[in-house]
Amino acid sequence: MGSSTLSLRGIALRAWQEEALRSWIAHSRTGVVEAVTGTGKTTLGLAAVVDGLNRGRKILIVVPSTPLLDQWYESVRRSLPKVAVGRRGGGSRTTSMTSKSSSQLCTPQFPTASQFLEVRFS
Repeated sequence: MGSSTLSLRGIALRAWQEEALRSWIAHSRTGVVEAVTGTGKTTLGLAAVVDGLNRGRKILIVVPSTPLLDQWYESVRRSLPKVAVGRRGGGSRTTSMTSKSSSQLCTPQFPTASQFLEVRFS
């Protein structure tokens, strides 16, 4: 990825999100986020993606449905404009899995990972 550092475009984390992210990092980047609809779980997840990409990690994001696949796809495109995004599932296939991809998004009901989002820093 080089010496560039990613950040979320135009998004400031809320206090609870910052606290959750710090706690997740402090606990070896493991944990579960439980929050009601519309409170910012996707934004917190994007912050975790940024953390991983900035550390040179590959990311796998698993979602339970095609609507969430679409939500994540649009969120990554909007919030991380320097990241190349592709998706397979929900009737679209804009990229394929490669060894060079940094992140993938898929739904668990597809055992062959036929629905995923591929995210690469460019």
